[in-house]
Order: sequence, then C-alpha cells, then structure tokens
Amino acid sequence: YGAVGHENTHRVLLGEASAELRNHATLVEAAVGGAVERGQLALLRQRMERVARADRILGVAAFDEGGRALLVTEHIAGSTADLADVAERARESGEDIEEEREVNGGPALIRTVTFSPSTGGATVVAVVVRDLRYLIDLANLLERGLGVTGALLLGLTALIAEIVSRVTVGR
Repeated sequence: YGAVGHENTHRVLLGEASAELRNHATLVEAAVGGAVERGQLALLRQRMERVARADRILGVAAFDEGGRALLVTEHIAGSTADLADVAERARESGEDIEEEREVNGGPALIRTVTFSPSTGGATVVAVVVRDLRYLIDLANLLERGLGVTGALLLGLTALIAEIVSRVTVGR
C-alpha cells in the first residue's frame, strides 16, 4: 500500500507541477511575445525576471536561432548550455518540450515556449524552469508518516493478539 500510495502521490503532484508550469509558460508567452516582436531586450529581461520570481520557478532563459542566450535569469545561469540544447531541440521539432531534468543540482521540470514574430524576425525559444525539490521533501514526509502509521498498526495488532491469547489460553 505504501509503495503504491507513494507512486500515486508523486504522479499526481508531478501532474500538478506540470499544469502550473504550463500556466507559467503561457504567462511568459503573453508577457514576452510583444517585446520579442519589437526587439525590446530590456523589457524582455525585466518581464522574465518578474516571471522568474514566481513561487517554485527557478528561472527563465531565452535563446535566439543561433542558440545564443539572449538572457538567462540569475538562478539558472550555470545550466545555460543544457537549456540551450533543449531550446534547440524545441526549435528543430517545431513543438514545445516539457521534461524532467537536473538543474543546479536538483530536480526540475522544464518547458519551452517558442516565439515566432509576425514581422518575420528571428525565432526566440524561452525555457521556463520549475523547481521539483519540494516533491522530494513531501515524499520524505509522507514516507515517515507511513512508517509511523505502520509501526503503530503493528504495535496495536501485537497488543490485541496478546490480549486475545491471554483470554483464550486462560480459559
């Protein structure tokens, strides 16, 4: 029961994290799309820094068609090369990518958002990175609770068996 419950809880929480990340990606798309079309990199940086401050968002990075980083928020700067590879895969496939990946030494969920300006400018791929460390913390907490519950049930069962055996053997 514990193993199945743990796996199910992880799957549900990961699904919720994915839904939240899609919402953040939509926000990035809305907030950044106009700035990309107008070539306003300062505005683009300001908006992405604001999005990167959202709860459980590690950062946002944007890459041009050549794979060069237009901007990378501070917390994910060490993973720029890996994120550039993901952006390139998204550009080549023509579809947004969402996957679990190690970022800054911890688990993360990443999602790409592609901007193709209607003015014919260069395509920009943004990568939104969401922290998943809280899933590990929550799983550890649930496992401890399950262990305590199991120990209590085992103790209660032993106590009931002791009482029943004393009564039946005593007769």
